[in-house]
Amino acid sequence: MTGDIRDHRHTERRHMIRVKNALAAGLALTPPSADFLLACTDYLGYIIGRFTAQGRANVERLGPRVAAAGDEEGARIVGDIARTLGETESALAGLLAGAEACRDQPEDGLPQLLAAGRRFIAFYDAVLASRKDPAQQIIDRHFSSAEYWALTNDVTSESVATEDALFQRVARLAPAGIQVSD
Repeated sequence: MTGDIRDHRHTERRHMIRVKNALAAGLALTPPSADFLLACTDYLGYIIGRFTAQGRANVERLGPRVAAAGDEEGARIVGDIARTLGETESALAGLLAGAEACRDQPEDGLPQLLAAGRRFIAFYDAVLASRKDPAQQIIDRHFSSAEYWALTNDVTSESVATEDALFQRVARLAPAGIQVSD
């Protein structure tokens, strides 16, 4: 099962990057497609929500082991990961609020979605895309591979189906010139 979990998480990350890039391209269109931008936002809300939940669980599992081992570097990295998770959750909340404004009042809310989308893309590119997360090296110090993957197995048939449906919706709604699909 470990290989299946890793493979699916790799797919989720690859799709997330494609949808983030598609959102950036969609924000630049004149006129923008609200349906497409909302599909991108729904996908990113779901998948980044999964990733931040995974990250929070890692921080909760790592913290006690890092402290018990007196691993100062690990403690610093765990703290940095926790801060980045908080920043990510805040940036995502802003994007989702822009999407809700657009859903509630499409004409008046679209400018809010466009602004929120631009802020989110700037955050993603400045913080998340440039981050080479050292969590794996800390995880490897404090967990066996089998134990780690058993503890973090959150891949279910439902999560796979949801991710796929959201990704396919983005691909289906992509305006001409925006490539999303594999």
